[in-house]
This record gives sequence, structure tokens and C-alpha cells, in this order.
Amino acid sequence: MLKKPIAFTDIIQDPYGQPMFHNDHFTVTDKVTVFAGPNGYGKSTLTKMLKHCLKLQDIKESEKTARERGISRAFSVIGNKEENTSKNITFISYDAHADSYQNATASNLLSENHQMFSIRIESSEGQNKIYSLMEVFDAAKEVVMENKELEQIILFVDGIDSGLSIDMINLIMSTLDLKLGQIEQYGVEVALILTTNNYEMCRERTVYDPITFESVTYTNYEEFRKDMLAKSTLNN
Repeated sequence: MLKKPIAFTDIIQDPYGQPMFHNDHFTVTDKVTVFAGPNGYGKSTLTKMLKHCLKLQDIKESEKTARERGISRAFSVIGNKEENTSKNITFISYDAHADSYQNATASNLLSENHQMFSIRIESSEGQNKIYSLMEVFDAAKEVVMENKELEQIILFVDGIDSGLSIDMINLIMSTLDLKLGQIEQYGVEVALILTTNNYEMCRERTVYDPITFESVTYTNYEEFRKDMLAKSTLNN
């Protein structure tokens, strides 16, 4: 549980001109929050709307660019530039859908990270997603170390399960506590917000519907399967 829950208010309920989200507010209370739904259900849109809520609170993009970090252009580091702010919150956003193999390898080459470029060019799509996610955690740790006044950092990771096999997803989920702990050791609270359409990321945890914001716990794969099929956009 977070010591300081993060309240997202004034969420745009009709981002495309038609009613979409059932509520205009959502509060993150856990260190790891998972939104689950089928393709086209609204997970990525919700992520954008949550980030928009932060921008309405004058949380703006950091001057340190993704290219300077040697990471994909799908990766952005956002922070509050005002020095005397009481918010002291930063967020990092990673969109796995936009993180193509070409982007990932090109960014490493441009940053003259030749060793990682060599590794990535010989790696599969799934392996490259793992490398990118590790860069998200590394960047978060770097941001925390550089900003002593930070109190919280939010990590948005959209669609990381795309192209990943079960073993890769299990690797991610089993190392989350370790990775978050490495950031928290600097006295900063971390909130990770994930989106998925894969059961392995929902096992043994409470997940949320990205449209209704209602919580659900799947006790087995069949429950998950029935819920995803019921929510499928192919039914419309």
C-alpha cells in the first residue's frame, strides 16, 4: 500500500466525443496497479488520460530527453520543473506499443551505447521489451538520485506484455518488488501502473477494469477468459 495515495481527478470521460469512462476520478492505493482488458478496450487511452490529469496539476516534461538517456523514443521522463513546488512528484511513461525494434536499437546507437546495441540487434522482440523495461527502472532510479526533494515517482508502463511469452511475463512480475525496492531505497515512494490483456499479469492480484475502474480478482484462467470475451470490442 502507498503511504500517500495518488488521486487522479477530472479524468476526461469522453476523450473521443462519446462516453467512455464511467468515472472522472480514480485513486491509486497500491504500489502496483494493473488495468486489464482486451485489445481496443481503452487501456492505452486511460493511460493517456491519467497522464493528462497530472499535466493539469502543472507537472511538465523534464529537460532531460530520452535520447540523452540512450533509451527508446517511446520512453518519456516527465517532472515538475518548478523549484519550490510542494508536489514533488515525477512520472515516467513507457509505451511498449510504440517501442519498435528499430526505435530501441537506433536509440542505443545514437547514444553510442554500442554494447547494448549489439545485444539488442541479436535479441528477439520479447527480449528487447525486457531490456526496455529494465531501462525504465534504471531511469527512475537515476531521476530519484538526481532529485533529492522527490517524494513520489509514478511509472506508467503500457502494453509491456505485447510479444512476450509466459516465461518472460513471469520474470517481469517476479522481479517487480526487487526493482521497485531499488528505487525506494532512496526514500521515494514508487507507484507502478501497468496495462495488460494477459492472464499471467493478473494472477494472484487485484486488477482493475479500465472503463469502470472496478476491481476484480481472477481465481483461474477460465474466469479471465470469459471476462475478456464478454468485454471484447468484436462484440460491438
